[in-house]
Amino acid sequence: MVREGDFIGRAGGDEFILWISRLPNPEVINKTLEKIKQSLDLPFETEKDKINLEYNLSLVLYPKDGKTFEELFERASLTLKLAKEEESKFKFFDAKLEKDFQKFISSEVLIIKALEKNLFYFYYLPIWDISTYKIVHFEALVRIKDGQKIYTPAEFIDYLEASPYLRSFEAWAFRKIIEMIQKWNHPFALNISARTFFEKDFINRLREIPQDILPYLALEITERALIKDLSKAKKIIKELKRLTSPQRSLKIALDDFGTGYSFLMELRELPVDIIKIDRSFIADLTKGKKELSLVKSVIDLAHNFEMVVCAEGVETEEQLKILKRLGCDYVMGFYFGKPISEEELEGLLLKFR
Repeated sequence: MVREGDFIGRAGGDEFILWISRLPNPEVINKTLEKIKQSLDLPFETEKDKINLEYNLSLVLYPKDGKTFEELFERASLTLKLAKEEESKFKFFDAKLEKDFQKFISSEVLIIKALEKNLFYFYYLPIWDISTYKIVHFEALVRIKDGQKIYTPAEFIDYLEASPYLRSFEAWAFRKIIEMIQKWNHPFALNISARTFFEKDFINRLREIPQDILPYLALEITERALIKDLSKAKKIIKELKRLTSPQRSLKIALDDFGTGYSFLMELRELPVDIIKIDRSFIADLTKGKKELSLVKSVIDLAHNFEMVVCAEGVETEEQLKILKRLGCDYVMGFYFGKPISEEELEGLLLKFR
């Protein structure tokens, strides 16, 4: 389909750019677009099967949507991200997206500045054993501190996870967590993006971490990310487990459980250690018997699969009492306090040791 003067290239991951020139009017643009869609709708034929391709397309036009390649590429990336979120095959960049685009650009500037000036910072949320009220581990939550201004993940994480700067940020994050483990000899948890988890060299990167550190490390990945490819996720987790001994192993936590609308039975073969029930289910605990039964069924089933259960977003004493009665293992949330700085963590560890 690509003519002389046009080009197609891989932008990264599973994303590609098709640059088409000399499209004189909307009618030709529409015909070209239909040709692309028809081509992608055709199945790939192998010796045994026909494989249908799932795809999302975004379209930007020069000079209406951008006067430089960088502007066009950034707008196309944003539009493609929205097309994926909306599960639509095709999406134009339009004026309604301009506000989102400005946020996209602001996030990029912020991330670059944070990397150049070392502005990334972790706050830590304790996870408590519900039976002993001892701290099991701390979940590291990233912030950006620029002078007196603190930026929360809501202001930059979507861009960061899709950006070319993710690898640099993760290099900093692992260095920081290793430093904290070595300093305190205490477990810490780190959130891993789906993009990183499924990268071919992810396991090799973890092999570079000192062996005595890994048993103190818990990697958290969302349920939504894992259910995209359960069989591949299972292989990766098994490989991760082989990095340590069964007696002192790297921990894997399934974050935000319930938001992916999957059932725990589907995940029973995944060798995860911790199921973290999403805060939305905990918030509904006191609404009625159905909500309570749903959380109880997750706890009971997870225990049958020899998994530990952690409740996210515990904010009231009533929720805590119910979870204790239901047999939940770990709890975390604002009932115990907000995420704390590194300096506050030091005082908390000394207090509860």
